Formats: sequence, C-alpha cells, structure tokens
Amino acid sequence: MTHPDRSAHDLNVPIQHSGRWFQDNLGRTLLLRGINVCGSSKLPTRPYPGSTHLYDDILFWDHRNVSFVNRPFPLEDAHEHFSRLSAWGLTLIRLLVPWESIEHEGPGCYDEEYIDYLRQLIEMMPRYGIKCIIDPHQDTWSRFSGGSGAPGWTFEVAGLNIKHFKETGAAYVHNTNAVPGDPLPMVWPTNYTKLASCTMFTLFFAGDTFAPHRTYQAQSIQQFLNHHFIEAYRHLAERLSDLQAVLAFEFMNEPHPGYIGLDHLDSFDPIMNLLFGDSPTPLQSFALGDGIPQTVGVYVKSWPFPTKKSHDRVINASQTSAWFSGCVWKEHGVWTVDDQGVPRLVNTHYFSKHPKTGEKVSFYEDFYKPLVNRYVAAIQSVKKEYYCLVEPLANEKPPVYNEHDHHHNVIFSPHWYDLDSVFYKKFNARMTHDVQCLQRGGNVFSATYFGKRGAKKNYRGQIKNIKEDGLLNMGEKPCVMGEVGIPMDLNNKMAFEDDNYENHVHFMDAIIYALETNLISFTLWNYDVFNDHEYGDHWNGENFSIYSVKKSEEDYMRHDDGNSKLSKKHLYDGGRVLEAVLRPYAAKVAGTPVSAEFNIDTLQYTFSFIPDCKGSTTTEIFVPYFHYGNKTIKTDISFGRCSYIEEFQTLYHQYELNEPLPKLVTITMGVLTAESANSCNVIEKGPYISPSTGARKLGGLSSTTRSPNVSNVFSHVRPPTTPLPFQHRLRRMKLSDEEEEEEQDESVYGISESFKRYDLMTEFINLKNPNHCPLGVYVMPSSENLYVWYGVIFVHQGYYSSGTFKFRLAIPESYPEYPPAVTFMSDMFHPLVDGGGNLSITQQFPTWRPYEDYIFHILHYIKNIFKKNILDRLIDKHCFNKEAYRLYRTDIKVFSKLAQQCSQLSITESYLFDHFPDDNMIRFSPMNESTFDEIWSHIVKQ
Repeated sequence: MTHPDRSAHDLNVPIQHSGRWFQDNLGRTLLLRGINVCGSSKLPTRPYPGSTHLYDDILFWDHRNVSFVNRPFPLEDAHEHFSRLSAWGLTLIRLLVPWESIEHEGPGCYDEEYIDYLRQLIEMMPRYGIKCIIDPHQDTWSRFSGGSGAPGWTFEVAGLNIKHFKETGAAYVHNTNAVPGDPLPMVWPTNYTKLASCTMFTLFFAGDTFAPHRTYQAQSIQQFLNHHFIEAYRHLAERLSDLQAVLAFEFMNEPHPGYIGLDHLDSFDPIMNLLFGDSPTPLQSFALGDGIPQTVGVYVKSWPFPTKKSHDRVINASQTSAWFSGCVWKEHGVWTVDDQGVPRLVNTHYFSKHPKTGEKVSFYEDFYKPLVNRYVAAIQSVKKEYYCLVEPLANEKPPVYNEHDHHHNVIFSPHWYDLDSVFYKKFNARMTHDVQCLQRGGNVFSATYFGKRGAKKNYRGQIKNIKEDGLLNMGEKPCVMGEVGIPMDLNNKMAFEDDNYENHVHFMDAIIYALETNLISFTLWNYDVFNDHEYGDHWNGENFSIYSVKKSEEDYMRHDDGNSKLSKKHLYDGGRVLEAVLRPYAAKVAGTPVSAEFNIDTLQYTFSFIPDCKGSTTTEIFVPYFHYGNKTIKTDISFGRCSYIEEFQTLYHQYELNEPLPKLVTITMGVLTAESANSCNVIEKGPYISPSTGARKLGGLSSTTRSPNVSNVFSHVRPPTTPLPFQHRLRRMKLSDEEEEEEQDESVYGISESFKRYDLMTEFINLKNPNHCPLGVYVMPSSENLYVWYGVIFVHQGYYSSGTFKFRLAIPESYPEYPPAVTFMSDMFHPLVDGGGNLSITQQFPTWRPYEDYIFHILHYIKNIFKKNILDRLIDKHCFNKEAYRLYRTDIKVFSKLAQQCSQLSITESYLFDHFPDDNMIRFSPMNESTFDEIWSHIVKQ
C-alpha cells in the first residue's frame, strides 16, 4: 500500500464542498472536528486581566482604551497549545474575535496591534495542520450588557448610559452586580429579556423600521451600526486574506431579535425565555430605564419547571435614567405615562407589526437575512473562497433560503446544548429531557429518556432534527455545529475534589455519539488556557473548558518523568473528559459517509461509506494514541486493505481503482482480545500513552472513573475523625498506640467482613417472609456489589396510582449502625424526595436504632410514603422538597397533577425497559402476544 505524507486530521489541504459535504482537492469527503478557542477571549487583557469576577471603578468603564492582544494566549505559548490540539485530533479552530477587540477605540478606529498579533498566531497554524473560522463572538450584545461582543461606544450611539444599567435593571453585569454568594449560575442569559440587550439588537437589526427618528451623526442608528460592524470584519478579512489557515468568517454568534416579533409587551414567554432573578416585563424595563421605580418579580430555580416566581422587589428607587436623552421607545409611541404617573402601553403589538403598513413582521425575512447577505458579500468581496457561517436563532429553526439569498459558500452553523443540564449544572445518566421537544410543544412524557442509552437516543434525535431543519430550510449546505459542550462544574463541582469525571465522560460521550452518528462536523466549546477550578473560564461563572491549567499542573507533577511537557505522554496533561473527546473518526473519506459509531466501553469504531470518489481511493481515520497507544489494533473490513502509521495516528483504508466496487464499505476497528485474535486482521501495536488521569484504562474509562467505592459514597455519614461506633465493645484492656492502631486495622467492629456479608445476605433471604417485604415491592442485590440493592414498587392507589418506581438502596459498610440511603431512579415530585431522587427517612426514623431497625422497615416505609394518611401527617422539617410539601397543603389539584406526571413517566417504555445501570438485575421486557399467552396458560394451570 502507498501512504500519504500527512495524518488524517491534518487540514493543510484546499477545502471545498459539494452539496452537504466538505471535500478536499482529491474529492474526498471531509468530516471536521475542532474546538472553540477560547472562552476568555471575550474579555480584554489590558488594562487589567479580564475576568468577570473583577471590577475596577475606573478601568472597567474605560472601554475605549483596552487591548485583546494575547487572546487566546501569548504567541510564545502557541506551540504548546497547537501541538496539544493537533495531537488530540481537534484541528478546526473556531477563533473568537469579538467586535470590541477590533474597534474598541471608536467607530472606524481599528486595533492594528491586535490584528498583527492575530496574523502571527494564524500564520503558525499550518505547521500543526490547523485551519480556523473567525467568530465575531457576542453574548447579549456586549460585556457592558452582561455578555461580550460589541464595543462600549455602540451604547452611546443608541443614547444609553452603561454606568446606569445596574440601578435601572437594564442589564445584569457580573463585574458590577455580583456580591458574595451571588450570582447564581446561568444569570447572564436573562439579559436577553432586559432593556440594554433587547434595545441594541432591535436597533441593530431593525432600527430603521422601529426607531426611525433616532439618529447618530446624521445617520440612522441601524445603518451606522451595520456599516461599522461589516466594515470592521471586512477590514480584518483583508488583513488576513493571504493566510491559508483562514477557512471562514462567521456572521454572528448566537444572534437575537431583541424585541422584534414580540406579540405583546406586558410579559415574556417563560418557555422561550429564561426568567431568573430580577425579571421585569418589557413595559417595566421601559419604565425602569426612564427613571420610574417598578416592583418586579424575582424568580428562583424550581422543579418541575425551570424557575418560579419567589417574591417581588422594588428596582430603581433612586429614579436613575439609563438614557442620555430619553427612552427611544417612549419617543416612538410604544408606551407613555398616564396622569397618575403610571406607565401604560400605547401599542402592545408595536414590534410584531410594521409601524407603517401594519403587516406582521418576520425577523428572518425582513431583517436578519438582508443583513447576513450584505455581510457575506462584503467578506467574499475580499476573497471569494471564504466560507461564511450562518447561525439560526437559539433553539429555533434556521431561516428559509430562496433564490434571492446569497448562497455561495454559505454554511449552516447551529449550536446545541442540553439546556436542562447546563441550567441546573447537574447530570447523571439516569434521566435526560428533550428540551427541544418541549419548546416545540411536545409533552413531558415523550420528552423524557432514561439511562445512558436513553441519553444517546435523546441527543441523537435532537441533533438529527437540527440537521434536517438546516437541509430543509437552507438547502444542501454543509453543517458545522459551532458550539456543543458540557459544564465541568457539574454536581456541585464534585469532580474537582476527587478527580472523578465519570458522569462528565458519560455526558460528553452521549453528545459526541449524537454528532458522529449524524455525520456532523463540529467545534466543541471550549479550550481555555486560563481555566481553573475556582473561576472556570473566567466569564460569567462558566466552566466548559476541556483543558484546565490547574489540572495540567497536577497531572504533570503526578507523571513527572523528566520529559518535556510536549512529550507524547504529557500532551494529555490538563485534559478533562478526554476519554469521550478523543475518539476515532473518519476525517477523509474516499466516498460518501453512511454511518459512524464509537463504543467508549469496548473501544470499537465502525464506519461505513459508499466508495464513489473519483480522485482518491484512500480513506483516512484518526486513531488517538490516548485510547489505542498501548493496544494491538484489529480491523474487520468488508472490502479493501488497511494499514496503520502510528506516528500519524492514522489508519489508512485503500482499494484499487480497477477493482469492482461494492455498494457499501464497512470498516470496524478495535482492540485485539483473546476472543477476537483468530477472526480479524491485526495491525501493529503502538506505544503506550497514559491517559490524563494516570490510571490504568478499563474498557475505555480510566479505573479512577469507574463506580466509586461504597464506603466513599457514605463518607458524609460519619466524618473519619468521629469515634467509631460501639468501639468500647472491642476493648478488654488499654493497648499501646501501636497495638491499638493494629487492632483497628484488623477489625474495626470486631466482626469479619465475611460475617457482615453473611448477615446481609441472610437479611435478604428473610425478605421472603411476607411480614418482611411489603406487597408490591421487589428488591434484588446488585450483580457487582452486595452493599447495593435495586428495587421497584408498584403503586395502585392514591395520587401516584399506576406508578412503577425504581429505586436504589445503598447500604453503608457500617450497617446496621447507620441506615441505608434510598434514591429513586426517576424524577419524583414528592415532599420527602429531593431533586436528585434522595428520600428523607427521618419522618419515620428520626433516630436510627441499630439492631432494631432493618432494611425491611425501610421497604415498608417506601411503600407507605405514597399513602394519603401518611402524606397528611408529614412534618415540614422532614421534607426535602418544600414546594411539594407546600402544594400538598395548599393546592391539592396541582399536587395531584404533578404526582400523576411522575407516575405516567415511570411507565413509559424508555424508562421501564432501560436497564441502567448494568448491575441492576430487576429488568422489564416488552411482552408480545405469544409470551402473554404462555404466561397466562401457566397462571391458569396453577
């Protein structure tokens, strides 16, 4: 076989496209993988290090005199980071370049020093096989309105005073608003419903329509802002036009319509908008900005709905104005103040209908696409080969492109996150929800998935919908998922304490599985060289980076062998969830891709394609050292031949042009085992590369990320320094310190482990006694751990009737001194059950009595909690879910409805037939007619 002189993931090739597929100059299909670089690039480096937890009363407001040089990292560090990303197979960089970074000094004044820095940085990329997309990044318009993007002077153009946003509630800015213990996670997106952000987006996209009387320097505000935005990036395109690494320019990250299209202005739709913290209505925002105090609702996190109104508070008692020259929306007759000084809407439909024609407006057709077309034309006037990425509104379908729109080299580039997990910063593999389905009108039952397989099915379906929406609305264009990722500070940052990223790995694996099976190119969010455990990506409390400098230092010290940080081994230091991120993928395909799938547990990768490429017969698959470096690689191919070049981390598949071609070629690659040694092709063994945890790998996951020891799970029950229970029973005389330590090591309770296990098994066997195990409750020990039991309860009466609720009993090794912990394995709206499924047992067991209270008492308690007479006697202090307790006392209709939702969820097929986790031996199976007849016949004979 002949071998190319570069690796699969090396993008130093001309890139073009045909229909929905990217192609190289040989006509091979390209599947691109990369990373956003980086989150902290949203903030300047001077005059002080940018981070949203920092504030200086003078420097923060001096927005014209800033610099973004060394974002994303200093040039002297570029070799390290580009080497790492290349080794990880992430060679498409979405490079964040906010508008503010180019034009912060004033309209038309470009920061050439920063652009020079960008040139030098991008010039280095080809050495590592990297290409980049220029991302005009923004969030909620600008960092002065709580996000990033536009220069501070754009607010002056609109007549807004950024120093008064806090008092008027016009924006929540973490730098200025934060106090100890505040803000809560995910506050910043609420700016999309606040005055500053909504006003700027409305003026930017539709100022000529909705605010024609407001001008700046004899120009309409819309045209002034549009002109400078487009010219800034056209200028950047010219400065970078000779650099081969620049593949594309994006139009705008996560565009927003502002007020455009709102049917009324007296509230926001809570399904489409995040109401969290201070949540003024549009009318209240107008009044607050005009110096009129308002009593606004304050929203807090809740369940089963994301947030709920907690209380009201008065904002802007100081009667401060957010405007230099009066409210633009009052000026245009949207609202007024009546004779009593009360704000009133004059035209609640102002932003949904054209003020002159009265016709219903379309954000996409009337405002978004015309500006996108202008931008793309400007960028491609510099270099027609530039691709331009176009993103739809968040969580909405893309615009419909027709023959009048600019199609040349336009790419569909949506974003996707599991909004449920991102908002709550929680994830476990038990249950996920399809937020996309709910936002599109689906019901909660069809939008709920159980187990790891359910999560993959959920995410795969959502990604498929997005892909198909793009093809339907925008035509046969390539798709690059511009942002997708997971928060690393999940579950109260537990992974930062014990370095156990198992949940994170499952989460990321499910997401990338959804992308790879849909054959979508993507750039993960994100790689941030300044990430640390305390402040994350240093922007608004986010912590998404798959690299952390803190973890890098810890890993390097643990692996320190005198080698360079750029040695093969140390290139993985600092990586997070690399078990899921670093996976094989067919980067260059001699034909049309049909399917792809990687199994993280078995390390098997399967890829199929139609061999129809005329220019090359070589398919190149990225094979990461991380997983395969210490393994013997096996292949099973339906046609052609394979070889592997370890240095390039690439598996090559080839066939001869004169061979009769099959309709489909399937390549299966994995790790050689004793069972498979005689039934596959063996590829030479590569060198061992240690994963970032420094631990032995087991089935694709490091041993440190497997199931935790049960004693560790219950470390919260009794601190290690607490005196051991019934320790006095072990003492016959006073021992020396050495003898005492030795005896405690041998037997802390004076009972051998074998006897403890025997007692526990005896207790399980005794559940056959009808008085021990209550009717309708079934339990079975885990197949792997006797200290974990799984159970199910069938509820036939009451508020939870028809429910089939699975649960888990975690028995501490100190049992029966300490009680088992009960966790329900699905969402449970019950006063005694918290959001994580944990059951409060103190209602019946305020004090656990060893050798008097046993597991069968817990089982009876589980059955009783669903009975009305028990619910009637609940005491507030024992209830984990205060909202459920309150509803049971005050609004039984709502409580009953939510309880029934739990019951109906519990009997959906995706929940019943999911066998997560694997050690759960209580399993349900679908019943067909023949099985039913067989069982019925058996019952009749009895």
